Amino acid sequence: MSTKGKPVVEARELEKAKDLFYVNNADPSKVYFHAEDNPLRIRELQMMGYNVCTGKEVGPYSPIAIKDSADSKPINLPGHVLMETSRENWEKLDRLKDARLKQHERDVKDKYDEVAAIMERSGLGRAHARLKDEEIKF
Repeated sequence: MSTKGKPVVEARELEKAKDLFYVNNADPSKVYFHAEDNPLRIRELQMMGYNVCTGKEVGPYSPIAIKDSADSKPINLPGHVLMETSRENWEKLDRLKDARLKQHERDVKDKYDEVAAIMERSGLGRAHARLKDEEIKF
């Protein structure tokens, strides 16, 4: 068996991709978020219970220069600021977001029903009148 002319393929393990958003020494009781580096957005998140991280949370693969924990400047991934909040606060904010989305869904459906009723009364929307609630998907 001659291997002349056949390519030789070397098998080796691929290096694991580096996660630029990795949070080193992450506290399991906290949730981390890379916020847009915008003073208004950072202030908005602070009002929602987030704090700016300033030290040990930087990952080993991050291009961020690791700063001494005594340094009070925010840790920045270009264009981002690492922030943290308690898991309880994050869960509360998530429940509030879900409630807003469900309310918005109800509002859209109510508005659709209102328009469909107006069209039915005017005689313009007979095709819409055939739709059943089950056929309306959000």
